Amino acid sequence: MTKQAFIVVGLGYGDEGKGTTTDYLTRKYQAHTVIRFNGGSQAAHHVVTSSGITHCFAQFGSGTLVSGVRSYLSSYMAVDPLALLVENQALQEKGVQDGLSRIIIDENCLVITPFHKIINQMQEVSWK
Repeated sequence: MTKQAFIVVGLGYGDEGKGTTTDYLTRKYQAHTVIRFNGGSQAAHHVVTSSGITHCFAQFGSGTLVSGVRSYLSSYMAVDPLALLVENQALQEKGVQDGLSRIIIDENCLVITPFHKIINQMQEVSWK
């Protein structure tokens, strides 16, 4: 059995199709896990499936619309638990009922709280 891994990264242009590419590779090669290796919920990846389902992935891996595929959030991810729950609800409405049971969060991830967001906004205002 040959083991394969694919890395999907952009060149800094924004919405370059990373989500759709990841979904395609997940389906074609029957991947069991998609790893998000950096960023946070602001780094969204859009997927449009062949059946017309669309989703903007912010915390889950872009292969989550494929049944049974897990998401692993590496230690370099910033996890926003509230955004994760909101995204899970959106996935449930699209038929993914087991999203939270298929996500693995590295214990060393940064956790973003509402307090972090408020402090960041205060810093932004003070710089103006």
